[in-house]
Amino acid sequence: MNEPNRLVASWLREVDSGWAIDADAELRRFHASSELVRGQERIPARWYRAWIALAGVVLVSLGIAAVLSNRTVPQETGPRASQANGVQPGPGFGPGDGQVAAHPGSSLAAIDGAGGTDIWAVGETHGDGGNDHSLVVHWDGASWTTTTVPDVGRLIAVDATSPDDAWALGYGGLLHWNGAEWTTEPLPRGNYGALSALGPSDVWLAGTRTGPLIGANSRGLSSAVAHFDGSTWTVMQPPNPGTRDNYLTGIVALSSTDVWVGGYSVDLAQGSGEGSTLTMHWDGRAWDVVAAPDPSRSLNIIWGMGADGTGAVWALGDYRASDHHLHALMRRWSGRTWEMVEVNGLSLWSAQAVGGTASGPAWVVGSPATSSLAVASCTEATCDLIVPPTDFDVTASSIFVAAADDAWIVGVEWGRHSMPLVEHWDGATWARVVVPNTIE
Repeated sequence: MNEPNRLVASWLREVDSGWAIDADAELRRFHASSELVRGQERIPARWYRAWIALAGVVLVSLGIAAVLSNRTVPQETGPRASQANGVQPGPGFGPGDGQVAAHPGSSLAAIDGAGGTDIWAVGETHGDGGNDHSLVVHWDGASWTTTTVPDVGRLIAVDATSPDDAWALGYGGLLHWNGAEWTTEPLPRGNYGALSALGPSDVWLAGTRTGPLIGANSRGLSSAVAHFDGSTWTVMQPPNPGTRDNYLTGIVALSSTDVWVGGYSVDLAQGSGEGSTLTMHWDGRAWDVVAAPDPSRSLNIIWGMGADGTGAVWALGDYRASDHHLHALMRRWSGRTWEMVEVNGLSLWSAQAVGGTASGPAWVVGSPATSSLAVASCTEATCDLIVPPTDFDVTASSIFVAAADDAWIVGVEWGRHSMPLVEHWDGATWARVVVPNTIE
């Protein structure tokens, strides 16, 4: 993206994401591990000035305290110095990438299952040093248990196709479940953040790769899709409509000849925090861009792709409206075109994932910038907000629907130590479920 305005304050919320205030009083959310900007929320100038004034008071107080104690705060040097001194590391996909000053705890990022008694949820545990470790928990129909897996850092996606075939994607590698154990699998070149599997010999990844030179010492990002046939990876090069950057953040494979990816693109002429939605389809021979009008003139992003129980494909994300707030962006493929999904209820949230059964309804989950849970029940292209985003300090990122009366949502619950968020639907209500033994 274009050069951002100078940042004057920042803080971290998740393992690899946080918020920052720039000199124009823009509140920005960033995602360090994938270089994705989740948008901006304009804040009143009086808030900005108040926060800067408060920060100044705190810094002055700390300085006075240091002088009075006649000592200075030691700064660590060496390879860990940037983390120990509170410097955010650059984007990367290696094991252990993550937040610098993360509190010890754990979180879940994705969930999927081969049935109601065979469900996998993946995420991470992390400590004060910011080292993230792979976390996998399993539901057998009676209880959740933690499973030992090779550590490839934070896990961000999972897809289970059968009791003896499941895949989990992490920033540092790919894991495969063969019915007996989890093992590591090689990853192709590229930065991948989305996964969809049809079987052990039909696995799809979506992400980004280094793009063409767009300026002095500056390269853009191009879309990337990789396919595994059971023995080798083939890295595809889908179209790149954006003249600067093209991000793929979601993928769903219905068959080997029916695959959808989504994300967003950025043109050289667009400013900081701007983007256009990007969706593409694979028919077994070629990738085609499937365009749709964006609701915003500035920021429009697809964060996830999925299918409901009827096989309908959904593109989910958010957009910045004229009120300068982020609103849920939901599209449903009608078979010929993208339909904009109407949301009855508060729309100030970001849609992240969808699931459902053949008999319906489809469930869409997400969270707004304020970190709270939102759940919508949908019939075709109309959604009713069932759980409004008023339960603060929780973030939902994924859903698995096993039956009309059996569905699961995962995410993170914030506190002194982050905890996995697990919600269960029994056909009548959503209720919180505790997942034990997930904190380091």
